[in-house]
Amino acid sequence: MGGIEEAFTDTAKIVLGTGLKGLESYGDWLSRRIPLPYMVRSAKTGKDVWMQPPESFLNKRFDPERVVDMSEADLVNKSPFSAGDLEGLDLRKALSIVKPVAYYCGNLRYGNCLNAAKSSSLGDCRNVYFSEDTCFEVQNVAYSNAVLFSQNMFGCRSANYSGFCLKTFNSVWINRGFEIDGCSKCSDVYFCHNSENLRNCILCFNAKSLDYAVGNTVVGEEKFLEVKDLLLGYVAGELKKKKKLDVDIFNVGCRKGR
Repeated sequence: MGGIEEAFTDTAKIVLGTGLKGLESYGDWLSRRIPLPYMVRSAKTGKDVWMQPPESFLNKRFDPERVVDMSEADLVNKSPFSAGDLEGLDLRKALSIVKPVAYYCGNLRYGNCLNAAKSSSLGDCRNVYFSEDTCFEVQNVAYSNAVLFSQNMFGCRSANYSGFCLKTFNSVWINRGFEIDGCSKCSDVYFCHNSENLRNCILCFNAKSLDYAVGNTVVGEEKFLEVKDLLLGYVAGELKKKKKLDVDIFNVGCRKGR
């Protein structure tokens, strides 16, 4: 995993103020709420094949007896049917005929994919680990799903045109974010939801154009940095001790156990 380990440490240092080490040891935490690929053996060669997450297919996995690597498609690409065999069939009948000979491809790769491992669908990327649907000028991404045009993203889902983020969801144009959901055009933000154009904000929700704010209230740089130090001290302590953080953007403020 050369390159991705260093990127994770650097990203944690920039966002959280402490350089976490050992990417895989944080895997359970980073993968929380992220649909990730799973591995089966190719039905033709026994090669490791990483398939798309079940959450994308009604929580169902592909039949392992019908799975091949993308590079093996030519091995199963010869149809036993002629056009006449299928002419005039309704959809249900056609599916019953085709199903026994259909194969599903994993390890999908498009464009240049460098140093990519344990991932199902990638395109034009570099240094990607255990991710799905990660494409278009992407680098240094792990435990993520649907990350496009971004770099240094860890434990993220549907986060595009962003950089140096941990646990960021359904967001765009985020720089240096931690536990973010539904936000756009924000930087240096922590535990924020459904907000736009925030700078240096903590626990802001349904807000716009705030700077140095905590709980939707502008508090100024000095007070903000004081609160930030307390927050990041707690986060770093929990992560180093437990390799996880129980609170996230989806349960912050809820009773313990939710």
